[in-house]
Amino acid sequence: MSIAELQSLHTALSTKNLAMVDLDQELSMKQRDRAAAYDGERGLREQMKAIKAAVRAQYGSRSSEHAAVSGIRL
Repeated sequence: MSIAELQSLHTALSTKNLAMVDLDQELSMKQRDRAAAYDGERGLREQMKAIKAAVRAQYGSRSSEHAAVSGIRL
């Protein structure tokens, strides 16, 4: 490899490394948003707990409806 080829390769890799920093930050923000949607005060996990409790109260713990929702894991 010549010096010019190495410099060109270095430039290309440096550009890709800088892009990875931005992508990593974007990924971290999206993971934080996703976790908040699941684990937040009004998140999916809390809503599912409330739904399961309502189904158990309305249909009973031995009903097929309760069996259907109790198997859902979050």
